[in-house]
Amino acid sequence: MKERLSAVRWKKVSIAIVIGLVLSSAASAIYTKSRMKDDLWCVQIFPDGSEKTFYGAECNFSTKQK
Repeated sequence: MKERLSAVRWKKVSIAIVIGLVLSSAASAIYTKSRMKDDLWCVQIFPDGSEKTFYGAECNFSTKQK
């Protein structure tokens, strides 16, 4: 009887741990993705060696390369 009771507890504990890991991973991914929208930045480097940093909507990735 004790063996059966112990097996059921470990099964419930392992299911709870797996569900917790999946939920925390999903929450972390969602948080990271939402922060990426706010923290977008890019740097334009000019031929003379100077740099200009742009943030958010200032970054224009549709520029054509010559």
